[in-house]
Amino acid sequence: IDRVQTLQKLPFLNKLVASSKDKHSTSAEKAQSAVDKIASIMKPVYFQKGQELPTNNGDILYVVKDGNVKLTAAGNKQFVLGAGNHIGRKALMGTQGNEPTVSKLEAATDGTAYAIDKQVADKVL
Repeated sequence: IDRVQTLQKLPFLNKLVASSKDKHSTSAEKAQSAVDKIASIMKPVYFQKGQELPTNNGDILYVVKDGNVKLTAAGNKQFVLGAGNHIGRKALMGTQGNEPTVSKLEAATDGTAYAIDKQVADKVL
């Protein structure tokens, strides 16, 4: 899965595109422009089983490309994220939505994720 295909599968991306300040472009043009900008700042993160991934208080969006990541949320609830799953939408949207508050992200297997840092996203978007 390449970066653009990965982004197009994120359900909250449509809200980000709709909030675009560019009122002269069509929806399709805005969507492609937003996807291209975001894809340009996505960094691959390679992880090994047992490795902890930084969360920076939710200021990093991770989209799992392959492998699994174990998320531990408030109240010690645990979830496993696999290919195509994401956590950290606050990095792009400014709000957490229905996402759990993450206390720990740990690689359950070896794999790859794409990461987007909020500070970089704020400069580009």
